[in-house]
Amino acid sequence: MTISSSTIRVFYDGACPLCRREVKRYQMLMSNKESNKNEEIDWVDISNNAAVLNEECINYEDAMRLIHIKDGSGVHQVGLEAMLTLWDKIPYYRMISGLIRKLPKTHPLLEKFYEFLAKHRMSFSVRRK
Repeated sequence: MTISSSTIRVFYDGACPLCRREVKRYQMLMSNKESNKNEEIDWVDISNNAAVLNEECINYEDAMRLIHIKDGSGVHQVGLEAMLTLWDKIPYYRMISGLIRKLPKTHPLLEKFYEFLAKHRMSFSVRRK
């Protein structure tokens, strides 16, 4: 992948079934949109590649707790802000991120909600019979 100034690197837990499903969904939506070379996403599965985190000066335990992104400017983002940056790149989701960004008073609550989901993501990944 050619890294451009608008490419983001998404560090995600590939051992998490829920996380893998979300990444596949995002990739599918990206593949369905008109080709735009300036909006690339570099997906990095950290469950089997912790060394890449050392290169980025990201703590492994922190990265496994919350999503981390390195934006096109080289700035690391974590949690809700990282999700919004990711959603800015994804068709349909960019409407949601735009709305959330216009409602900054909701950010503390949404951050707590995201942290709750991230903490319990493995239990949400189990399919009920």
